[in-house]
Amino acid sequence: MTTLKSALEGTPVLAILRGLTEADADGIGAALVDAGVTAIEVPLNRPGALAAVSRLVASAPEHVVIGVGTLTDPTQLPGVVESGASFAVSPHLDLELIAQCDALGLDTVPGVMTASEAYAAYRAGRRTVKIFPFDGLSPSGVASLLSIVPGDLAMMAVGGVDGHNAAQILSSGITSVGVGSWLYRPGDAPVDVHRKAELLVAASSTRKART
Repeated sequence: MTTLKSALEGTPVLAILRGLTEADADGIGAALVDAGVTAIEVPLNRPGALAAVSRLVASAPEHVVIGVGTLTDPTQLPGVVESGASFAVSPHLDLELIAQCDALGLDTVPGVMTASEAYAAYRAGRRTVKIFPFDGLSPSGVASLLSIVPGDLAMMAVGGVDGHNAAQILSSGITSVGVGSWLYRPGDAPVDVHRKAELLVAASSTRKART
């Protein structure tokens, strides 16, 4: 079974499809998969998100993982599980929410900004966290954070990542990138999403291990 961690180890790009509708899910999903993206997230803070997730789950190949984003409240969990999502990404660190997701067999990626938060997530069993908002940290701040967190903690950059800076970010020791509005906005044509996704996948060749 493909997990988010294994998907990102292969192609370190998480496509964040905020505002995706069920009607557009097949076309946008196919464009991303054809470009080489293997991890897709639909944030919950837009109408129709769970219907779009269910559609993506039904049509995605086995090697592609589908999840939700902006998970902030336990009341969202029944719908998330019913949608077939295999992972959930949060903008923050909530240890109780992580425990509830674990009990449901739902992989979680919490948002962190500090070493304290990163270590708290690690102690809670997380092996992937997202630095969010990534563009709120200076390059020296990112380097400092990477130098002190556990070596087996994968760090995903989310916030301000696009096709112009993804290669530089991945060459800094960041493990993967999550890309939202630059990659997709509601109404975008699949051909345009495919073109941008190809740029991100090509940028992933610059990824290097942390030292």
